[in-house]
Amino acid sequence: MVKSEFINLLAEKAETLNYREVDLITNFMFRTLVNSLTQGDRVEIRGFGSMTLKKLNPRQAVNPQTGEKIWTNGRYKIHYKPSKNIREKLNPEAKGTDQ
Repeated sequence: MVKSEFINLLAEKAETLNYREVDLITNFMFRTLVNSLTQGDRVEIRGFGSMTLKKLNPRQAVNPQTGEKIWTNGRYKIHYKPSKNIREKLNPEAKGTDQ
């Protein structure tokens, strides 16, 4: 599902809000989520999961075309941990086992 499909679905479900209002709310939500992550905060959405930043240190890599060894820059990546509810829906056979 892409963002526009998500907004269309919400606009259909929320009868009191039009597409433009749902679009503004959705954009605000995503901007707030991104701003929190860039400040290093943990983001938790109950029933969906939590997101944190994980720092990746610089490392040595190999250019596949030339075979030359290079150093990559350190960077951050988002670590997503799904909620228990989502894990159970994705893996019904593992229900009751905590990961």
